[in-house]
Parts: sequence; structure tokens; C-alpha cells
Amino acid sequence: MVEVLLGASYLDGGIAAVDFFNGRVLTAEDLRDQQAAEAARHRRLGRAAGPGVVSGFTVARGADGRSLEITAGLAVTAAGDVIELAADRVRVPLSRPVTPAAGGPSGQADFTDCAGPETPMAVPGQGVYVLAVSPASGGRGQAPRVAYDAGGVARDCGPRYQVAGLSFHLLAVDLAGLAAAGGLDVVDMTALTGGDALLRNVLAHLFLGTVAARNVIADPLGAGTGPSALDRLRSEGRLTPADVALAVFTWAGGSVDVVDRWAVRRAPVHERIPSPPWTSLIGAARAAVSEAVFLQFHQHLYELTGPIRARDHFRYLPAAGLVPASDTFFDGIRVRPPVTISAGAVERLLRESLTCPPLDLRHDPALYLYEVRENQQAGAASYLVFASADLPDGDEGPEILAIHPSGPLRTGQSIQIRGRRFDWFARRPPVSFDGTEAMPADGSTDRKLLVTVPPKLDVPEEGRTCTLTVTSGRGTDSVPVVVIPGQPPLKGVLVLEAITPLLTGPLGPAVTAMRFRLTSQLDRAADVSLRFEVTPDRLRPLLVLTDDDGGPLPRETLFGVAPGEHRDFGLRRVGGRVLMPGNFAIVLTAVADEITVTWVGGLEHLPRPPR
Repeated sequence: MVEVLLGASYLDGGIAAVDFFNGRVLTAEDLRDQQAAEAARHRRLGRAAGPGVVSGFTVARGADGRSLEITAGLAVTAAGDVIELAADRVRVPLSRPVTPAAGGPSGQADFTDCAGPETPMAVPGQGVYVLAVSPASGGRGQAPRVAYDAGGVARDCGPRYQVAGLSFHLLAVDLAGLAAAGGLDVVDMTALTGGDALLRNVLAHLFLGTVAARNVIADPLGAGTGPSALDRLRSEGRLTPADVALAVFTWAGGSVDVVDRWAVRRAPVHERIPSPPWTSLIGAARAAVSEAVFLQFHQHLYELTGPIRARDHFRYLPAAGLVPASDTFFDGIRVRPPVTISAGAVERLLRESLTCPPLDLRHDPALYLYEVRENQQAGAASYLVFASADLPDGDEGPEILAIHPSGPLRTGQSIQIRGRRFDWFARRPPVSFDGTEAMPADGSTDRKLLVTVPPKLDVPEEGRTCTLTVTSGRGTDSVPVVVIPGQPPLKGVLVLEAITPLLTGPLGPAVTAMRFRLTSQLDRAADVSLRFEVTPDRLRPLLVLTDDDGGPLPRETLFGVAPGEHRDFGLRRVGGRVLMPGNFAIVLTAVADEITVTWVGGLEHLPRPPR
């Protein structure tokens, strides 16, 4: 271990850039050193981005069956080199030896000493192979060269450019060894060696590490069963830091059989520092594998023809996916009949599925099926969404969590239904009590519905249990509630009068507060709500209802006014006095249940102070 003092410059392992100064003698070696320093800086950026395929590099079986066709693409190696194939499409023959390209050895970019395969070669025989790409370089063009002892005369030439390119090569796979190390069972081993219809799916998930990841979940504090087949090729040095895996394929009978790119292709992600096995369940690397699982399935499905039965071609499925509507695909699989969801729910479901492991059909998983409303309305080719039952239901509807106030509810009572996913802004979901509808009032939200228990709900004197139901576009939720009869309608009248003396000053009538008196002649105590309007309208924001002590009146309501009781309240200016214009008028309304009284007046209706 090296000791580094605080504030001291530690230079070991740093990038050595050429120091240019006037009078310095420059040589070709100096310029190469400077190019190497710039390349080292670029590799650091590449390593920070992480290895993987940025775009392109699509691999497909050649038309002759004995080659691979590869499209233009961009990739980053674990060493940090950026590899680009500029040609729209290239063909890589596999049935004969390939002559090495002129220039540096494969796997060695400008100013690097990364080693690639010993010699590029074609397919040596039947088996499974990984196609990889690595950086390469070579000279192009000529430039005159003057020797030291040539008297200034150019008698020789050297390369004009060193061109950074690439090289494709193959890695032969020990399939039996990788399968055994990956923990595959007899069914998988049979699929790999027997060449049946499950071969491609099982082969892909061997490289995706599905079984290894499942065992880590089962024993996250243990050692697990080791890395995926792709990780093992890296740890063995077969796949070097200069290589980017593009596809895995099988060769049989002198031709390409299966080609699968997503088994080994990954989006660029920063690799984690080596850590305990359970950390492999999180992070960008795991997300890249989940994405590859999803894309591998859909690419495989797209290339199949005719009626498809999932169990015939797939042992492993992604946690969610899209399939053409079919009567046969889900034969032999436990599925819930399709329900309809919106297009927005599809994207959410698919994104959430990337956090779940693949499904193993040998374990008889349950699947939820969904139809998409917008797909049905468009009249397009029908498809189904499938999802693991371990995922949140894509058809998840409203959920009632609480009713406020708690306890028995009275007919005619205002209540709050608290919960989530009520879809208030989208659909204003209806609420019902045993089928009697009660529409939520303004002020409701997706988490709170303001509702009045239907006054005409048929409830016996002793009360009864009703089913309260909230219905949204995504489903319903119900809870039992006890409802008892509300009190009988109020009888009697309310009396409202003004009792404020009007103050008169040099500028005309003015008041700091107007006071009123409410007298109850009802048959029982009741809450009386108040509201007012004034003319001109500009005075409305300047006035506020007050209690008998001059403070703001809570909720603009006089609570519990008993029969025969007088209750005084006021209407005062927020601040100082209000100058009353000649057209001043006020409309004051008091309401108790369905009993209403209104006082209407202007200056002439306000009591005058004694002279």
C-alpha cells in the first residue's frame, strides 16, 4: 500500500502528456506519446460510460446460410475503446479461413497493447459460437520519409495514416461446461444437446444468467451459483476487455442454424466494483439484462411462423410482454381471462416488469392477460398483454382505505371517502349505496371523494349495512358501511334582522362593522350556515363574517343554535371603515337544512343612531 499525504500530488498511473515548449526537439516518438495520452483520456470516458452496444451492430443469418450479415453500429469496450462500423452492412463468411487484415493485430487499437484472439478463423465445426468485435488498426496511404543520414533527401516511405478500425472474431463455447456451471437442470441440458424447439430460448437464458440470478435470490447471503455464461467467458479471459459480444449462434450441417443477438448484447452500463452476489440484483447492469430478456423474447417471437404454442418454443418468458391475439399461445398455462386496460397502463406495466425475474413455465406460473382499449377502438391487429401475477395488476382499480367520519353514517350526511386511484379528474367516478347513486361533489380528488349519503336511501329505524361502491374506468371497490336514518326534516322558521347603528361622518355614511341577529324558531337545535353578497362587487373582498366577539366566524356557520335562542354576528371591514356609496346593498342568507331566510337591504334599511 502506498502512503499519500494530504495535499500532495500523486502521479503514479496518471496520463503522461507531452510537455511542449519553445526550443524543444520534437520527434515522431513525442507525437505518438501525445496521441497515446489523448487516447488514454478517451478510454477513461469510455470506461465511465460502460461497455456495451450503443446502436446498430444487428447480426443476422446471411442469405447463403454460411455467413453473418452485420449492420453499421457503435459500441464501447470494457477497456474504453469506441468501435464503429461505418458501412451500412457487411458480410462475414464463416465457412472458410479469413485472411487477417493488414495492419495491427486484431484486438489492438491505436497505441494499445490489448490482445485479441490469436488468429481470426472461420467456424471449425458444429457447435455454439459467440461473435465478438474488437478494435483494430492499420496503415493507409504513404508519406515520404527522410533518414538521418540521407542528406535531407527522401528515399523511403511510411504509412500516411494509422486508421482505427475493427475486427470480428468467434469464440467457441463449451456448452456443456457453461450449462453445468450455470446450474441448468436436466430439461435445459436436453434442450441444449437435443436441438429441439426450446434450444434458442434455453441458450439465450444461459447467457442471460436467468437460473444463476434465481439462485442468488434464493440465497442472497450465500455464494450463489456463479455468474452467467457471458460473465464466465469474461472471467476465463476468453472474452477480453477489448471485445464486445454481438450475438450467439449455432452451426450445424455446414450452415448457421440459430442466431440470437440479445442473448449476449447489452446496452452500455457502468460495471460495478466486485461485491457480494446479492448486489447483482440491483443497479444498471441488472436493468440492462432485464431489458435484454424482454427484447430477446420479442425478437424470437417475431421470427417464428405459423400457430405458436408458448410451451413448444419457450421455457422462460419475460415478466410481461406483448403477443398477437391467439387461441393457442397460452395453451397449458394458467391464465386469467383477459380484462381491458388503457394504453397508459400498458407502458407502466411493461416498465415495472423490468424489475421482475423471468418466468419459468416449468414452475407453472400464473399469468394475467389484458386487452388494450385503444387497440380495440382502432380496429388494428389484435394483441394481448401478458404479465406475471407477481406484478401489480395492470387492471388495478380504485381502492377505498377509509370513510370519514367513522362509525354509523346517517342519510343526508356529508362524508369523505379516502383512498387512491379514484380517477376523479378523468372520469368523476360515481359512488353508490346499494345501487343508489351519489355523485361526488366539487373539491373531490383522486384520493378523496366528497359525497352525501343519499337522503332517500331506504333505511329502517334500526339502520342496516349497505355496500358502498366506487366505480372508475379501471374497476370498482366496495366496503360495507352501516347507515342509520337521518333526523326528520327541521320545522319552523329563522328570523334575521340588522341591529347595527349607522355611523355618519363628514364624507357620508361609513361603518366599521354591521351587526345582525339570528333568532331560531325551529323545533330543535341546528347548525346555521351564512353567506352574503354586496353591491357594489368591489366591496365583497373587503368584508368578512365575524362572531359575537368580532373574530372570524368559523366556516361561516353558527353551530348549535337552540330553539328560541338569539345569536348575534357581524359583517366587518378587513382593516378600517368602509365608505358606503349611495347604491350600497347587501343580501344575507341563513340556511339550516332546507329552511332559508334572506335579509336584503341598503343604507335605508340599517338602523340609524339616535340624534
